[in-house]
Amino acid sequence: AALRDASSGKYLVEERALTIESSMEDAVAPDARGGRWVANALLVGDPAFDADAFPELRPLPHAVDEVRRVAEVYQRQRMLTGAEATRATMVEALRRATVVHYAGHAVADEARPERSFLLLASDDGAPSRLTAEYIRSGGLALDGIRLMVLAACETLGAGSSDAVGFRGLAAALRSAGVNGVVGSLWRVHDEGTVELMVEL
Repeated sequence: AALRDASSGKYLVEERALTIESSMEDAVAPDARGGRWVANALLVGDPAFDADAFPELRPLPHAVDEVRRVAEVYQRQRMLTGAEATRATMVEALRRATVVHYAGHAVADEARPERSFLLLASDDGAPSRLTAEYIRSGGLALDGIRLMVLAACETLGAGSSDAVGFRGLAAALRSAGVNGVVGSLWRVHDEGTVELMVEL
C-alpha cells in the first residue's frame, strides 16, 4: 500500500484493491464451495469479561448495538452478547458459521504473538479468552468461515510490528482455515466503530 506508481505518482492503494496473503498458495487456492451460498453469521458483541482480571478495559455498550445492526444484513444469524459469549459457546458456534463479526476487546502481544487473544465472557468465574495459540493448535477447523471481522483494537497486531498481518490472531485464523480476516492495526473507538462496521 505504501508503494508509489512512478507513472501516475499515486500510491498503489489509491488505484488498486490490495490484499495480503500469508503465502502464494493461499492466493491461488481455488474456491471449491460452488453453488448458491447463504451466510450463516455469528455475531459476538461486548462479552461480559472479568473486570477484576482486566481493570484497564471497560465494557463496550456500543458493540451490542453494532452486532444488532449488522445482524439485520443476514437471514441466518446467531448473536452472542454479554455473559452468553463464553469461549466454549463461541468455539461451538464457530464450527457452523460462514461469516463471523466479533465486536469486543482484543489484546495483542507483540513479544509473544501466540498469546494475543479475543476477550470473552467469564466462564464459571474464570477469565475466558480465545488465544491465537488455541486457534492455531486447538484443532479448530474453520475452513467453512469465508470472512471474520475483528472489530476490536489492534487485531492485526500493534503498528510497531515488522510483521503486521502475519502474526497473532490474523495469522492463527488464516492457518485454521478462515478465508479472509478484516482487522485493525490501531486502537478503535467503541461508538465511532459502529457506523463503519455497519457499512462494511
